Amino acid sequence: MSELGIGALGPVDTLDTPERVRLDLELAGPMSRAFAFSIDYVLILLLMTVGLMLVVSGSQQIIEWLSQFSFLQDLFERIERFVLDVEDGDGSAVLRGVALSIGIWLILDLFLTTCYFLTFETLLRGRTPGKILTQLRVVSADGRVIGWRQSLLRNLLRMVDAMPAGYLVGFVAMLASPRIQRLGDLVANTVVIRERQDPGSDAALEETLAPEVEARFRFTRDEIAAIGEVERSLIRRTLRRAESLSARAGQPIVERTTQAITRRIARLEAVGVAEQRDFLLTLLRASERLL
Repeated sequence: MSELGIGALGPVDTLDTPERVRLDLELAGPMSRAFAFSIDYVLILLLMTVGLMLVVSGSQQIIEWLSQFSFLQDLFERIERFVLDVEDGDGSAVLRGVALSIGIWLILDLFLTTCYFLTFETLLRGRTPGKILTQLRVVSADGRVIGWRQSLLRNLLRMVDAMPAGYLVGFVAMLASPRIQRLGDLVANTVVIRERQDPGSDAALEETLAPEVEARFRFTRDEIAAIGEVERSLIRRTLRRAESLSARAGQPIVERTTQAITRRIARLEAVGVAEQRDFLLTLLRASERLL
């Protein structure tokens, strides 16, 4: 369950865990998302430029290799006939050539952009270089780590969001959406959030765990992958809150959070009361190492 509100820094999406723990995730606005995308797109253009230089430098070898395939020869002949089949004067060949170049560019741009975002959002758990620099992350609408299917779907829809120019459709969709979602986000059920430092003392989070303490807990990759920004925020706030309370007052909070986290990662092994704090901190460290 979630509800929306307005925080000091922007729209906030409030999520309720099954154990009645409320978490606030600050939603990223259109301008910050556009800034992050502009950084990523500059990198995409650099990759395209490098790729084009490599193709041009090896064009003769590439043409010789492609000439071995008869279906490609037929394709090139059809393209040549399309460009040079002039009925309305010499200017038509230029216009057709320009139209063909634009079409090829759009297809190449869509392919590379989709591959770029799919790769980074999958490997970096919802982040790209642009999002890292602007402290943004894309997550599932329930706060879980985004999967490759969601990333692929939201980025394939980027072509629709970009229509007719300047991401006008996507911008209008974000303005109309309570969660600031473009069409790709709505279809993939994702949101983009800010990753700001939680306020409060970090003494509990900076504690160095002894090797024998960490050795008591072993997490599978699936368990760690189930820990998203919602879970990390819950653990951080719990440890900070427990640090400011007496052991008697803080223990119920730690216990509820431990139950929520073990349920989220589908861990059947019970965690003893005396080990719950170390369990949460060890799991948090393991999750952060994958970021």
